[in-house]
Amino acid sequence: MNARLKFAAATLCAMLLGIPAAQSDDYFASTDLYVELGTAEGDFAAFPGNLKVEVGEIYRLILRNPSPFTHVAMAPEFGGTVVTTGIRRLPQGVPHMTGTIAGGIEVRSGETTELYFVPFKQGRYKLFCEDRMHTVAGMEITIDVAE
Repeated sequence: MNARLKFAAATLCAMLLGIPAAQSDDYFASTDLYVELGTAEGDFAAFPGNLKVEVGEIYRLILRNPSPFTHVAMAPEFGGTVVTTGIRRLPQGVPHMTGTIAGGIEVRSGETTELYFVPFKQGRYKLFCEDRMHTVAGMEITIDVAE
């Protein structure tokens, strides 16, 4: 097992074993990644168009939906190459009980949802809306994972 994978495994254990969700923001360092799903005018777009992350680093993905529509953000292939924890709806910090990055995370109109993840496999992946019409209209992001 390489050093980065060991670090990722140790980080996951620390996150799962003793960090209450409400305190996690102050407990460990992560890099924030902000994604806008749609626009207030109802355009089906996602911003930014590309996210760059590194294997073994901790990230907080913040999905914000300013649009009048509900979107389900999903990245099936990416979901199999990351360790995730703590999916929450903001601002209340309510746990998102049914979502996964692989299967889809529902982000309702006007809501923000966040999740922490650690990538462990290099590659290029797609994050897109579950509704294929939204994806075809431009709601898709490329995620590049580097060593």
